[in-house]
Amino acid sequence: ASQEATLIMDGTSLLAIGSGSEVGKVNAVVSITLAGDAVLASGNSLGPGEPGGQTDEGYFTVGTRDTGVQTISIGDRAELQCMTLQNRLGNTQIDLTGEGKLMVHDVFTGSGTILSTRPTYLSAQGASDTTITLRDSSMMLVDCRVATIDAGGDIGVNGLHVGGGQNLDKGDPTNPGSFGSTDGGKAILDVGDSALLDIKQGLHLGIGNRDSSDATLRITGPDATVTIGGNLNLAYNEYVGADVPEDGVRPGTGRLEYVLTGNAASPVTVAGVARIGSGTLKLVLDGYVPSFGSSFTLIQAGSVEGEFANLDFSEASLEGVQIWKMTYTDTSVIATVSRPELPSITDIARSEAGSEVEITFVSLPGLFYNLETSTDLTSSSWSEYMDNIESQGTSTSFTAPGFDPNTTELFFRVVIAP
Repeated sequence: ASQEATLIMDGTSLLAIGSGSEVGKVNAVVSITLAGDAVLASGNSLGPGEPGGQTDEGYFTVGTRDTGVQTISIGDRAELQCMTLQNRLGNTQIDLTGEGKLMVHDVFTGSGTILSTRPTYLSAQGASDTTITLRDSSMMLVDCRVATIDAGGDIGVNGLHVGGGQNLDKGDPTNPGSFGSTDGGKAILDVGDSALLDIKQGLHLGIGNRDSSDATLRITGPDATVTIGGNLNLAYNEYVGADVPEDGVRPGTGRLEYVLTGNAASPVTVAGVARIGSGTLKLVLDGYVPSFGSSFTLIQAGSVEGEFANLDFSEASLEGVQIWKMTYTDTSVIATVSRPELPSITDIARSEAGSEVEITFVSLPGLFYNLETSTDLTSSSWSEYMDNIESQGTSTSFTAPGFDPNTTELFFRVVIAP
């Protein structure tokens, strides 16, 4: 049987926990609502920044076992503060609205980096599904590094891990192969309106060991802000742990998704390295169709490593014969509305009987083309011979029938179908 629990805090109420908190165990259905100026703090028995309090690990763990459902709402000016945030199993929804805050930092002193004994992670196991939504002027802060006594302090594991990451605290700097992760589940960080996601260290999306790891950072509209003080890793384990190849690439999905609502986007700002070479980019148009030449800076980083392995424009269709063109610089990634270059024929062969011609040309996915012929290359002599030739990807081959075997000279060109 399921277990149900509800916590509602409002006004200036304070719930302070010196050690840690577990929300939702065996098939639990849990609802937490924080409103007004309420504060729920895990990591100081007297509340954030109170030196007379007591503290231990200060963890806030959501969904520890089985298929529980946890719903947390943080609105008005309410705050949830903890030393480390963990989400292992079950289905978890965390909604921040108004000026609500979710802060993973040093609760005992009230601010600054926490050297925690556990990493901060979301959807560690394959059966987990987590969504954190930030709207209005809400904020999520992660300022967390991992320290263990056995490893002699700070072991380099840092920031927010999404879609895996539970076992990273077992790592030992003298044994890089010990920095293993868990399978990883599905998770979405959705930042919109004027909300802020501020990660003082790294953001690791899709760090799990299996393809069940599916982690998305979604930025909706031009006013949301995402800042990363360390590295951005998409489907990449920078710690190179157990079961991880030396290049760090993971089998799951690390995705950046931009919901474009107007002629500007809010770029993800990365102080360190943006490792996107094994990641996915998705663009979505929401009530807006950009015009030719519109340009959107998506990432601004200390350096950019690689190009997106996968591009998803299925929800960002453009008008007419226009395409999304990606530009990668040393420090930025830019998407521009462009027009494709004229296709070029790479191979042409006439059948033995002379009545058919097989043509191969450079193409773009998702487009249709027409074949035109000319007898003398003058502009007025070109006429359409075949239409609606569907692209086969980056290279397309087709056979054109019906030619006069006695024709000794004929010119061909492929154009984009209007």
